[in-house]
Amino acid sequence: MNDSARWKWLLLLVVSVLFVAGLMVNPPAQKLKLGLDLQGGTNFIYEVAVPKGMDVKRTLEQTIEVLKDRVDPNGVMNLVWRRLAGNRFEVQMPAAAPNVRGLRTAYIDARDKLLDSNLSRVTLDRVLRQAPAQRQARLDQLTAGNADLGAQIDALVRAFDAESTARAAADEAGKAHEAAQSALKAASDGAEAPEDVKQSAERALAASIEAARKALAARKTLAETTGIVLASNVEAPLLDAALDQPNKPKAEENPRQIALDQLIERYPGRTEAIRTVAAAYEEYERVKGPLDDPNDFIALMRGSGVLEFRIAATTATLQDSDKYRTQLKEKGPRGDVGDLYRWFLVDKNASFADTASERRLMLDNPASFFAQSNQGGLIGDKFGGKVYLLLSNEGDASLTQADGWELSAAIPTADDRGFPAVQFRLNAPGGHHMGKLTAAHVGQPMAIVLDGRAMSAPNIQSTITSNGIITGGQGGFGARELDYLIRTLNAGSLQALVSEEPIYTKSFDAVFGADNLQRGLNASIWALIVVAVFMAFYYLYNGLIADFALFGNILLILGVMSTNFLGATFTLPGIAGIVLTIGMAVDANVLIFERIREELDQRAQVHAAVRTGYGKALATIIDANLTTLITCVVLGYTATAEVKGFAVTLGIGILATMFTALLGTRVLIELYLHFSHASTLRMMPTLVPSVGRMLHPKIDWVGKRNGFLITSVTLVIVGLIFVTTRGEDMLGIEFRSGTSVSFNLAKDEALDLKDVKQRLDRIAEDPDLAALGSKQATVVITGDAEGTVGKSFSISTLLGNEGGRVANAVSGAFQDVLDIKPALSFDHATTVEIGEASHVVPLQKVRLGENIGRPDVTDEVGDFIGGVAIVVDNLEPATTVKDIRDRIRNRRLQPQYDGYGYRRFDVIGMDLAPSDGDDDTARYRSIVIVSGDQSTNYVTNPNAFLDAGGMADTEWILVRDALTAETSLGSVASFSPQVSSTMKTQAIVAIVLSLLAVVAYIWLRFGSLRYGFAAIVALVHDVTVALGIVALTGWVGDTALGHVFLLTDFKIDLTIVAALLTIVGYSLNDTIVVFDRIRENRGRLATATPAIINDSINQTISRTALTSVTTILALTTLYLFGGTGVRGFAFTMLVGIVVGTYSSIAIAAPIVLFGANRSEN
Repeated sequence: MNDSARWKWLLLLVVSVLFVAGLMVNPPAQKLKLGLDLQGGTNFIYEVAVPKGMDVKRTLEQTIEVLKDRVDPNGVMNLVWRRLAGNRFEVQMPAAAPNVRGLRTAYIDARDKLLDSNLSRVTLDRVLRQAPAQRQARLDQLTAGNADLGAQIDALVRAFDAESTARAAADEAGKAHEAAQSALKAASDGAEAPEDVKQSAERALAASIEAARKALAARKTLAETTGIVLASNVEAPLLDAALDQPNKPKAEENPRQIALDQLIERYPGRTEAIRTVAAAYEEYERVKGPLDDPNDFIALMRGSGVLEFRIAATTATLQDSDKYRTQLKEKGPRGDVGDLYRWFLVDKNASFADTASERRLMLDNPASFFAQSNQGGLIGDKFGGKVYLLLSNEGDASLTQADGWELSAAIPTADDRGFPAVQFRLNAPGGHHMGKLTAAHVGQPMAIVLDGRAMSAPNIQSTITSNGIITGGQGGFGARELDYLIRTLNAGSLQALVSEEPIYTKSFDAVFGADNLQRGLNASIWALIVVAVFMAFYYLYNGLIADFALFGNILLILGVMSTNFLGATFTLPGIAGIVLTIGMAVDANVLIFERIREELDQRAQVHAAVRTGYGKALATIIDANLTTLITCVVLGYTATAEVKGFAVTLGIGILATMFTALLGTRVLIELYLHFSHASTLRMMPTLVPSVGRMLHPKIDWVGKRNGFLITSVTLVIVGLIFVTTRGEDMLGIEFRSGTSVSFNLAKDEALDLKDVKQRLDRIAEDPDLAALGSKQATVVITGDAEGTVGKSFSISTLLGNEGGRVANAVSGAFQDVLDIKPALSFDHATTVEIGEASHVVPLQKVRLGENIGRPDVTDEVGDFIGGVAIVVDNLEPATTVKDIRDRIRNRRLQPQYDGYGYRRFDVIGMDLAPSDGDDDTARYRSIVIVSGDQSTNYVTNPNAFLDAGGMADTEWILVRDALTAETSLGSVASFSPQVSSTMKTQAIVAIVLSLLAVVAYIWLRFGSLRYGFAAIVALVHDVTVALGIVALTGWVGDTALGHVFLLTDFKIDLTIVAALLTIVGYSLNDTIVVFDRIRENRGRLATATPAIINDSINQTISRTALTSVTTILALTTLYLFGGTGVRGFAFTMLVGIVVGTYSSIAIAAPIVLFGANRSEN
């Protein structure tokens, strides 16, 4: 095969690889997995208290598996769980999509419009009693757009008027009868009444009886007509049941559509409204997976692992199971208050079915499957594609958390026949209650329920107290079932094992993430343009080829990242890695082109010059890139997820660079020369001789080494002084512990930095929050600014965020300029049980004031009779009725409240707060929330009011959580001391490992320890000087000069550590280029002479300068356009590039002479 054909085939290979990479990444919005800092979301780290003697790794894995099932049983929240070193695990929670709130509001509005159009008996009675003109106008409003309901209402009006007329006639006839009886009595006083008086009385009696009969018939007709009208009300449980069905639009039978069609058939007059709700829910369902707020996840974690034991209903113990099956079918698993039994969801991993065929039978026909199991047969059924089991809801047939017991441990054991079983231990109260429960139900199945899901239902063989054994029947438990049951039981004590609060949190809301992404992309695009233009300008046609390699490089990085390589996500530091790759990727091309130019300067034939240039550059390119790759590997193993994204993108970029530079550009240059018959490759130095001469100096670098040494020692000493003077103050909270919050102001709002600090000083007047004062906390403007005025700010403090105290204090101080909902404080906000205070009361009278002991409140709540009123007094800050209503509506749709079902509610304002200036919006200090549902009536069943899990109890929990929750700030990061200590150790280990690894590589590669020693001196020099200048920003960042150059007090965090490690790699890259040329020029000499070192530096100065320029151009765009999230990284890298370029020439190369004897020199 001739050269031309070979290069054509290689071109096809290069194009094919790039084409495949393009296919892999398309469409990028779907293929590239964004990190939480770009898409929005939160990182949590929890600590597990591993009991003594238990295997840490196994305990952590079991804990994670159980929590996965508990917190996200359906896998819809997109949570990522990861075991960390030691006794910790990490959870990554993506933020809800930016449009989720709008879609949720649209769904709630459609739902409320449908259900609020339901007519209550009280409303109908109130409207029908109005004057005819008013009544008709109001009825027209109620029936607007519903012809069927309009006809029913017309019939109701006629029936009401007829009943009113008949009742009036009956009253008149009754009065006439009473008058006739009085006349009869008077006429018969002492004598027989006249015949006409008797007849008159008899006629009056008959007329009264007839009128009463007609009134009774009219009343019956009215009741029937009212019933017909009320029957058109869409029942919320039925609507919920239809929407809960799985949506399978492509299936032959879509369960949800079937349920909706049945609902429409039942309520034909509400067809359009039902379809509107269903369509809105379908849109919302597509994006509703993640939780709305990090605090919701923390609350969900706190509530996980709730273990209960309940006696299961069987066909032998429950005769009227059809009642409960009908209830499940029509209303779903949410039963009525006071029911003796309740439906519980069967967990997807439950141990009821051992084989695949049994599991299939359980899913297809649960009623038949469970009827054949256990003694007497369990009672199961299906709803919404899920399997449910009927369990006891009675106090003496269940052991719930309300009884105050705890599970101590669950371990594998053997039963009395030697078969695998499970032994569990309870504390003293638990043993007492378990003894009573099991003694009364020996021989019956007892279900193990975790977080409301039935896990297993073994039979009670005998009375169990503090120590019990659960047997698996004939043959005992299988290995999988045994492991699962132990994990399930131990999950009941998770609350004691898992830290109540995460020891580390870092969150970005979706808006912050989108802003980071946009800034990162802008920086990448500008870096690409600037570097590409420079290369095309300097190297002409060769520069265009290098630009092709550069674009190919980016495509390869994105293609590999789309495969989720090594589990890395596309993060903001990852974008920084791409920008850095853009600057560094051309280095290989510069090395090659400069080598080719040197050969051409020596009158070599162009084909030979290309061949020699690529050959001589190969070893240098490999050496230089491998050292940077070493730092990437170290970072990948020691860094957090965000910084790991940087390591992976830079590492992929290095490998992609070697492919595109060594093969891609070679193919294009060879084909260009073949088809153009060019005799040379023109570049700027060949066209403009002065440029060539400038890049080929004849400087005695070794002779100037004493001056360089004095300069470097001075810089290092000054850097060390700066660093030691600043001390821990220059460390970020990741290494010191503390909290960082970032936020964007509301639209059209802006604050001066001075105003921000004054607000913080007002917070710091509280002794517990003194560390938030402007002198202790660090405040910087993020995003765009005009002088000291900005719209986005970041505040860092050494104060921990326990209980959200820092975030709450900041959001409270800035609430007038933030678009967030702060947490509300009010009386009884910390009350847990409704029996502890009088703020939750049953609604038994029409007038609200008569229910809550406030006669001055005259609002009528007839529509909620039988429901509950929740009084919220002393609200701080005062708020609007709409705000309260929105909080409750949104909270009701969160996953942890799914079991409560939809409840009608209203918010009634009572005590107005003083008006705030020109703001005439009504804000209240006291409000009342009234609520009710169709399955609860505290008028007819007042004893159920204090029931745990009843409507009053759960409604209070929901209202309390809705009002005390706050919308998180744009970004909140919290680091506990133990996490900071770990991160500090990891950072030190990463730096030390990187230094040792690269020095060892250089030592082996160049065969002399002097080269390794020279490299390490240069690296220590570069890192120390870079750190010193970073320390200097703490003094100049808040000055006018600092504002001009976008400087802030850059703290050392993980991204700056990544920058320092990258400086190590880059500096080595520069140094190795010089070392390789020294080795080449040395030839067979034992050591290098000063002349050889000077020549080597002068020969490579063009490459060093050009690579530094391209990298500085790329980093400058990152510094200017990348946003504050990467500005510290970019600044540190810019300093490092300049210092590293200097040290590789003035420090590392001359040090190679140390140790060589003078005669050799």
